[in-house]
Amino acid sequence: MLPRTFVTTHATLRRLDLVATQHSRPTTRTGTSHDDAAAELAAWWNNLAIRQAEVGQRTEALHSITEAVTHHRQLAQANPAAFLPNLATSLNNLANQLAAAGQQAQAVAAYDQAVAQLRPAAQAELLLHRARWRAEQGDTDGVGDDVRRAATAADDDDDPAWAGRARRAVRAVAEDLATGEPAGLSRVDSLPAWAREPLPDQLLETLNRWTNAPGWASREDLLRECHADLLDDPGQRALHLAEALYSEVEEIPELRWVLGQIAEHGLEPVLAEMRAGHAHTELLDQWLAAATWADSHEFARRHPQLLADPRTAATLEAHPDDPMLVQHLGIVRLAARLPLDDVYDLVIDPTMAVDAAMGAVEEGDVATLTGLLLAAPHLGSVPFAGPYLLGTLLALSDAADQGGAEEQMRSAADQGTETQRAAGAARLSSLARRLPHLADRLILLAGILTASA
Repeated sequence: MLPRTFVTTHATLRRLDLVATQHSRPTTRTGTSHDDAAAELAAWWNNLAIRQAEVGQRTEALHSITEAVTHHRQLAQANPAAFLPNLATSLNNLANQLAAAGQQAQAVAAYDQAVAQLRPAAQAELLLHRARWRAEQGDTDGVGDDVRRAATAADDDDDPAWAGRARRAVRAVAEDLATGEPAGLSRVDSLPAWAREPLPDQLLETLNRWTNAPGWASREDLLRECHADLLDDPGQRALHLAEALYSEVEEIPELRWVLGQIAEHGLEPVLAEMRAGHAHTELLDQWLAAATWADSHEFARRHPQLLADPRTAATLEAHPDDPMLVQHLGIVRLAARLPLDDVYDLVIDPTMAVDAAMGAVEEGDVATLTGLLLAAPHLGSVPFAGPYLLGTLLALSDAADQGGAEEQMRSAADQGTETQRAAGAARLSSLARRLPHLADRLILLAGILTASA
């Protein structure tokens, strides 16, 4: 038997720990973010609950851990990636205290309340935490229900990274349950294939080689070596599993697409096409990486096929939010209509660009005007010329709403001199005579300019 003095000392230390914790409640410090302050407070409530339980203050401990769960639930709802583990820990503590008090149903309900406020993949992870807790409580049926609910929630998340993370978590728990640690799921065949079917190590090695390949040549070697195995039924099933479990890895569906092309067209034709495509991409990247416009001009001069290749324009058109790529798209379009030397002069000389754009207006040449506004984006900020050119381009387009054209022309009228307004109106009137199907809108714009004279 332990000495009475030791027991008394141990209990006293626990009470001292409780007092110290009670007096260490965090205060808001200058510069502390809201999330950091809330996380510190939630951790304090969690620690306080532990100290209270140690000295037998069950009611107080239950109140404190409930507070911790409330704070962690709010944090996890806003930022599950950062705070979901904290929520799971505090919920586990709350569930243990409720179960100890004979409130098993309330313990289960505490998880449900938190789950309802989270994105699907985070719901899945929290349900898995509850499944493990239920296994410890001997609730076999509850374990199986939670794992199956978690699998469904993982599939319901439309974010590839979250979905993949949740599926891997479900799979890990399912593997534990299938081997009896912890006990609770006697059959896993009701789970999705990605949660229960084996994923060969050889396939994972192949995927790592594909994902980390330094260039197309390495990937081509891999396809020559492995394409037959990847295209047979077991290989396709394994790839399908891998795509589900690692849905955030973009290279896996890319590999599946390439394999589909090989199955349809044969290995060598697909490799030749892909090789040419990657060579084009490398060439385009080098052009885009030119340090100066002089370097860009020289590179384009040495590789005229690059600007003429339809894949170049298609690649650049796919990135309308990147100003640098949009400007190079303008160069590509102008190079199809003008000598390359002239194109680069227009890019670097604002005066030449304005003159060329006004000439395009006189001719009603929408393609050249569009290319100029893309290749020489400074045109849009030139007083009078910028809004005048934009307004005219809108008028020449097929846009049903011409309010934008009128707004731009009013801006041009406000910015221009009397000479500029008169010349601009004359161009529009002349263009109206050449394009009778657009005459009404062009004459309206000319009237905006003359009305301000």
